[in-house]
Amino acid sequence: QLIWSLAGADVPGPYVIQADGAPLDERYSDGWTTADVASLDPAGPSRSSTGLLVIRSGSLDRVTDTALAPVSGTLGTSGSVLSAAVSGNGQRVAAVTRTAGGEQLVLGDLGGPVTTVASGQVITRPSFGADNDTVWAVVDGRVELFRRDATGAITNAGTVSSNGIAAVAPGDISELQVSRDGARVAAIVGGVPVLAVVAVATDGSQALTGIRAAAFNIGSQAASLDWVSGDTVVFARRT
Repeated sequence: QLIWSLAGADVPGPYVIQADGAPLDERYSDGWTTADVASLDPAGPSRSSTGLLVIRSGSLDRVTDTALAPVSGTLGTSGSVLSAAVSGNGQRVAAVTRTAGGEQLVLGDLGGPVTTVASGQVITRPSFGADNDTVWAVVDGRVELFRRDATGAITNAGTVSSNGIAAVAPGDISELQVSRDGARVAAIVGGVPVLAVVAVATDGSQALTGIRAAAFNIGSQAASLDWVSGDTVVFARRT
């Protein structure tokens, strides 16, 4: 984020980044360039060749040139999918499915088996950030992080502090999406569009900071949102 922010402000590189007087990474002791973090370009094109996916009658379908075809695996046949997201590399999928007692969040490989990682009464549409193995979702009002490690095991990485949201927009969080670079969050709270910055503490815990209302001209009628690029988000409103 630091490198792309400096480059976007026309500050010439390379960028020497130090912590306590030592290089942040010895491999880049002579400085970082945007080429070193090209995969995290917030304005870069999508890295996925997955194509267009839609939810039809509770199942995840792939749009082909001539028809809709269910994806392989349970999400293509379950009939209970409420929302879904695909990682930037097109390999992972996160979905919210309906259960007899409420809703559940499942994660896995696109077209493969999925694992239930959380259950609740209401779970928002999941979101991948810059990390293809990290998923965000709001579970019964709590902003939660889930991570998949190198072995394929999925764990709850903890609750993200969102205490400041209520002071800006009281109400339930109905949508929450992370920007491509993982540095910012856009949300809909009680129908109000909200933007925030993701802050990471030294112990690895995360919090939403710099929370502010956005798109004042649509009031509290926001219904959905999505990031168009690393710094542009689109909100849809009810009419």
